[in-house]
Amino acid sequence: MTLVSFLMRVRKPFIITFVVLLQPLCLYDFILLSKDMIYGDSSGLYLKPLPRYGFMRVPENAFTLKY
Repeated sequence: MTLVSFLMRVRKPFIITFVVLLQPLCLYDFILLSKDMIYGDSSGLYLKPLPRYGFMRVPENAFTLKY
């Protein structure tokens, strides 16, 4: 059996396993981002993996506190 035929045979099960294993990580990030948007508790800083560019928060000043 050659390496190419082996990879062709296990490609679909590998992709399915990979996607299933990533689901809890996606759910964890979704929950953290949802909490951060609703409550504003900065829980988005605990994402796994962190985004390349950090979060930009709206500064607290008189105008933003008014709304």
